Amino acid sequence: MPAPLLVLLSVLAGALVLRARTAVALALLVGAAPLVPASLVVPFSPTPYLTVQHVLVLAGVARLVLGVAQGSVGEPELRPTRAQAALGVLLVVSGVLGVGFAVAAGPLGFAGFRLADLLDQLLYLVVALALVRQLPDLWTALRIAAGVLLCACAVAAVERVTGRSYGHFLFSRLPEQFGTDASFPLGARDGTIRVRAGAEFALQFAWLVVPLVPALVVVAVRGRRGPVLAAAATAFAGLAVYWSVSRSAVPAVVVAVVVVGLLARDRRLVALGTGAVVVAGLAYLLVPGVADRLSSSADEGAISIRFERLAPILGAASQHPLRGLGLGELVAAGYRTADQALLLEYAELGVVGVVLLVLVLVAALLQAGGALRAGGDERVVAAVCTTGVVAYVVSTGTYDAFSVLQGPHVLWFLVAVGAVAAERAGVRPRPLPAVPAVVATALVAGVLGLAAQALAPVHAATELRVTTVPLALEALAPSDVLVEGTRLLSTVCGIVTSRAVALPGVEVDCTDLHTAGGLLALRVQASTPARVRAAVAELTTGAVERVPGVELRTYVEVPVRTGRDTVWRTAPLWAPLGAVGLLLLTGTPAAAGRAMRGEPVRRRRERGGPAPTPGPGRPAGRVAAGR
Repeated sequence: MPAPLLVLLSVLAGALVLRARTAVALALLVGAAPLVPASLVVPFSPTPYLTVQHVLVLAGVARLVLGVAQGSVGEPELRPTRAQAALGVLLVVSGVLGVGFAVAAGPLGFAGFRLADLLDQLLYLVVALALVRQLPDLWTALRIAAGVLLCACAVAAVERVTGRSYGHFLFSRLPEQFGTDASFPLGARDGTIRVRAGAEFALQFAWLVVPLVPALVVVAVRGRRGPVLAAAATAFAGLAVYWSVSRSAVPAVVVAVVVVGLLARDRRLVALGTGAVVVAGLAYLLVPGVADRLSSSADEGAISIRFERLAPILGAASQHPLRGLGLGELVAAGYRTADQALLLEYAELGVVGVVLLVLVLVAALLQAGGALRAGGDERVVAAVCTTGVVAYVVSTGTYDAFSVLQGPHVLWFLVAVGAVAAERAGVRPRPLPAVPAVVATALVAGVLGLAAQALAPVHAATELRVTTVPLALEALAPSDVLVEGTRLLSTVCGIVTSRAVALPGVEVDCTDLHTAGGLLALRVQASTPARVRAAVAELTTGAVERVPGVELRTYVEVPVRTGRDTVWRTAPLWAPLGAVGLLLLTGTPAAAGRAMRGEPVRRRRERGGPAPTPGPGRPAGRVAAGR
């Protein structure tokens, strides 16, 4: 797309978010998630931080500021929530630990992008919550989600037919922005093109679709041709995910349809979910190519690389388990991605970051499902939002879902809709616990953490950087060294792993570092230092004996050290931090019980209390007239 046209469209979209009707502004904010790559920077921008996504969020913030100045936005729209507080704490801690106490002091660089994205998420939640609160009918929000999803699936269908990338088209006239995942042509798996619409990569697109599928299904099933339209919409969304060839997301579409029906307690949705299971099962068993395309053998490298990264990343982060390496330091260490949100958080912010991210996700889930035990439309809306949030939480185990901006936008939109559904259902708010309860919880959890640390077994471990390439081969061309080194590495790791099974109490990780041909990382763990040294000698000697021509030369060897597993070593910190965080999110035990039951406030106006708020499909005027 030409740069001037992209600038014009960005300005127009920002202006609509600023001045258009509430539904239009919300549709633009939600639609940008699956349709505009997060890495797309506004052309001629003085800073790479000014992406199109950030422009829309800033326009939403400006809309709220103008609304406050004009009196059209006030406390009801801006009332804070626990999810906002949890996200704000994560932002502050990320700045302090991830930048102020980073292991390697240097320019802000990538850490600045990470902080900007976290701030963007907080602002997005504030704006989305205010806009949804202004909607007279929550079905408008669900229809927006359904329409956005259909548009994204339509783009994916065009990509499937033409073989051309929508993202590559957006970046085609922006050579200075080439290099991001979204700017490349469509990728392939096992000879099959993988669609991605406006996402950065195919897996992300699939997991952007899944959380929005419940909204599409519920809106469709309540249309004129209910079940037929819902079945067609579900099939279309399922095909879009299938065309992305994302193995983890394809079954998640079917599961999402089933779960939303069960949570909403709607017979039509349950029947649709049952039909989806049957159709998906028959397609898997009878349609040629479906099982092969979704099999792990279609692209074994995509699975193995995740496990290969695990040990080196955990090893690097274990040197600073409480505070992590710092924002962006994982990239500096040679790993562009961790492929798991919690693993990335641990590497960058340590145990503190992992606990806070888990608390943020718990807050999102509690807020989205606040009206699950209410009645009527509010329960259906809560079921849609809860299913979508659960799907998003599952996606954090498949890719860096919390650091790639578009996914969190979908998450916080669903959280905002669920929160407003709870408010309009009159769900009783959860009061904050008293200070003595917080202190007692922290002390008890701290004592339990100390006990876990003291009782955890002690082990010994060492790590070696070893090359498998013989000296005679190092004079060959780099490509020959890479091919031969990779072959020797795979053979050596296979032998080492198989021989370790015969050594009781010995754990071995043998992984390809992907930094040079034949260079591997070998980590050996046992109960004592002596057993570690004996195991290293036996494993390396056995590999040399069984692989003709291999030479194992050690470049780096970490001295044998003793200690406890990181999870137990850090228990005195994460146990009280997590316990206090959960207590603050759920309130006192009695309040938590009422919240989980979704106990509503009485509809009559209490003395000095707030008036009841309208639910989906009930304008404020009708509520006032009915009292």
